[in-house]
Amino acid sequence: MGPGTQDIRQKEQLKGFTMKILVSGAGIGGSAATLLLRASGHDVVAIDKAPSFSRRGYILSLKYFGLGIMKSLGLYEKLQRSASHFGSFRFAMPKVVC
Repeated sequence: MGPGTQDIRQKEQLKGFTMKILVSGAGIGGSAATLLLRASGHDVVAIDKAPSFSRRGYILSLKYFGLGIMKSLGLYEKLQRSASHFGSFRFAMPKVVC
């Protein structure tokens, strides 16, 4: 058997197998995991301690890999419509006097 053969056989055995999954945290990672697991056919529920979502203006930088994930989730076009594009930005650090 070649490398990865066992993994391929395990994946084949799990085709059509549905799991009930609880995702704790509905932030970026939890929401992405929920969507991907649902797309794989699983019964998924996401919970979060926050009572609702809010817009707070946080910066989220997505590189090539992150944009690919957004495309696979079917969210790329919505991301493009709501994104703010920056030509550049810089971080400012306070001067520390000892």
